[in-house]
Amino acid sequence: MSIKENLKTFLDRINISGRQLSSELGMSDSWWGTATDAAITKIVSDVKLIFPLMNEDFILSGEGSPVLDDKKNLADYSWQEYYELLVVSCIEKNISLAHRVALLDDAQDIFNKYDLIENIPVSYRRNLAGITKRMDALSGYNPENNWYLFGSNQRRPDYVNGMSKDFSNSPISADDQKLIDMRDAIDLFATTGEISKSRFDRYYMRYRNLWNDPVSTASRLLAIKRPDCFICVNGANKDGIKEWFQLENDPTWDSYWDNIVEKTRKMRWYKEAESVKPRSSFEAKCMKYRVALLDCITCTVKD
Repeated sequence: MSIKENLKTFLDRINISGRQLSSELGMSDSWWGTATDAAITKIVSDVKLIFPLMNEDFILSGEGSPVLDDKKNLADYSWQEYYELLVVSCIEKNISLAHRVALLDDAQDIFNKYDLIENIPVSYRRNLAGITKRMDALSGYNPENNWYLFGSNQRRPDYVNGMSKDFSNSPISADDQKLIDMRDAIDLFATTGEISKSRFDRYYMRYRNLWNDPVSTASRLLAIKRPDCFICVNGANKDGIKEWFQLENDPTWDSYWDNIVEKTRKMRWYKEAESVKPRSSFEAKCMKYRVALLDCITCTVKD
């Protein structure tokens, strides 16, 4: 493919015409029709200013990219293809990859600052749990972050109670203890390091003891604390997860480890991210958060 064809493929995927691009660049309406590869090469850096996450190397390579062709098996994507897919998915859906990365940055900082979730201030804990949308402007963290990204849980009263209540000043009932066990389950995982099936099973049971299928609630904190390993299953992405992971049935808490975690660990892009050198600090963060960011690819955005 030529450089112009690569750029056109990119523009087609984000529903921008050559004429619209010409207008954005201050060119005449007829410029695109006669532009050569040499002319395109000269303006690619200007196009990147309009679309900051555009893969400039891909455009200039003159080679086709599978990411911008028909969808293929997610397991077969290289890291570079997966990264392009993340970027293009966000552009197509008009959602911000940068905002999601910034939110995960703040979440990692909070988890690393406090050794146990019970020691995290309740207001922060409610953000991490997807119960409260915004953070206090005086918190020191970005007040514009939308903590409903990756799934919101404000409609489950017992979960809200478990994450919000101070249990230290009152007798603990059996029901309270289940909520405490659920809240504290995330302490089973550090922010880095290997995650074993046996440790996940302990986490799994603390949620399973409360609800029949808590996949949305239970996977939220997993994805926020360990975005290198887990994706949050929610109403906006469960159909996409089923499609991209080629599942026969909707993802559930009982099948989460086998159908999502184990499959992800075997995927080419997941493994390559451990060894491929990132080309920017932003790409390095996307590598670190690569599984949670699957939400960008699998989610459906309402009009």
